[in-house]
Amino acid sequence: MNKKYFFLGVISLVTFGLLLPQPIQAILIYSPLKTIFNNHLIVLCIIVGIIQAISEECGYYFVMKNVYKKDHNKFLPKWFGLGRGIFHTVFDIGSSIVLISSFGSGLLLIISRLISLVALLCLTYFDFISLKEKNIRFLIVSIIFHFAMNSILYANELKLLNFSDSLFVLIYSCTVIAVSNVLIKKCNFKGVILWNMIV
Repeated sequence: MNKKYFFLGVISLVTFGLLLPQPIQAILIYSPLKTIFNNHLIVLCIIVGIIQAISEECGYYFVMKNVYKKDHNKFLPKWFGLGRGIFHTVFDIGSSIVLISSFGSGLLLIISRLISLVALLCLTYFDFISLKEKNIRFLIVSIIFHFAMNSILYANELKLLNFSDSLFVLIYSCTVIAVSNVLIKKCNFKGVILWNMIV
């Protein structure tokens, strides 16, 4: 049962994180609007971030919603999130490994991506709370978190900003984890503490 949720998370990431948003972004970037985006790169970063965030978080929301209707398994968000998060982490580390210039930068890359795995579990948990409690605000929070990270990282990739990707991912992921715990405790989601889902 848990393996099914894990691989469902992996497949969902490939579908909603890669296959769906990439063509949409490509159409926008290489459309007649290309000139506008070239002159307003910040707008491009915002749009790319929005597309990626909505595609992923809403996609995960609808997949888990359909599965939960059938199974009603409380471990769904944990294993689904692990499938999504571990694949994302391996992909990030694998695609960035060629950029490692020293032992320190490599260590920071690995640590930041492992911490971001926990942050992705938090976002998955928000999606799950939204469907279980029929409260869309948690899904919106998840989308906002995801949008902010993607937009800022893309802006850095386009040289609009200048910082270490790994350091930003580390700091931002820690922020997401901390804020997630505060929000969930404050909303008192039936006494469920985020850590219970992670461990």
